[in-house]
Amino acid sequence: VVSEEGSIAGTYICQGGVVGRINNGSRTYSGLTNAGSLTVAASGAATGAYVGGMVGRCNEGAAISECNNTGGSIEYTGTAMSCPLYIGGLAGVMKNSINSSTNATSITFAGSSQGNVCIGGVAGYSDGSIQAENDGTVTLSTDTSVENGDLLVGGIVGRVNNADELVSCTNRAPITN
Repeated sequence: VVSEEGSIAGTYICQGGVVGRINNGSRTYSGLTNAGSLTVAASGAATGAYVGGMVGRCNEGAAISECNNTGGSIEYTGTAMSCPLYIGGLAGVMKNSINSSTNATSITFAGSSQGNVCIGGVAGYSDGSIQAENDGTVTLSTDTSVENGDLLVGGIVGRVNNADELVSCTNRAPITN
């Protein structure tokens, strides 16, 4: 999936290798595989930018299980204005759980932001439990710029908020810049 350079105002950017945004409150999505690459160069989101190898944003109640992001790359070169930016190998934002899933896709952040940036090998931001493995390198380019916010990077999760637990997680890939 390649996102052409563009500008978006007053809305979300939700981009995933399989689904941009999942809203179903009680379903588990399982057995999904993505072997493709994502290149995101969009800019101007006012309320949030969510990029994931499987799903950009997975809302409350929906979960993913036994999903694999098997290769390719995720590259973000855009500019997130004064909004949070979340990038993950499986999910940009996960509000429920990720179970028995694996990421092997590399992530490169070469963009800029005026707000918080959270990047994780499995999820950029998690509000639920995670049982997953990461084999994808996370690279911060020398062109990376974060102003008026924090840059939070992890092999599994960039930012965990009120998470129930991280269970049997393994990160086998480096974080470089």
